Amino acid sequence: MQGVWSPSGPHDQILTADGVADGQVRGAWQATVVHDPLGSGKAVPITDGSFTLRSTQREVRGTFVSGTVTPRPAPSTCGNERFDVRGTLALPGGRGSFTAVLTHLRVPSRSGCRTYGAVVVGTLALPT
Repeated sequence: MQGVWSPSGPHDQILTADGVADGQVRGAWQATVVHDPLGSGKAVPITDGSFTLRSTQREVRGTFVSGTVTPRPAPSTCGNERFDVRGTLALPGGRGSFTAVLTHLRVPSRSGCRTYGAVVVGTLALPT
């Protein structure tokens, strides 16, 4: 799966992403991940959220029941920031998992670094 992050709500607590799934179930997906504030350099818990995958075959909807957002080591310059996003989903038929890397795309600015966008690449595992 790959997608684009969209700002929504407090930047440091809500991740909303839309994208395209190209695996076993192809289609459009949307995820909202609510998590504790980032900033300590440590993993923070996922506290809420939802996931939807729509394809011509079916629609899968679930809610995040647990997980973490973990920052990767910070770049030494004004490089891109990366975060590991790992969540457990309650889905019809059982539990699934959402695993992704969120990359904040950054450039130098007069006041430091500026995030101008973000991309998400990952996988979704559905119950069998």
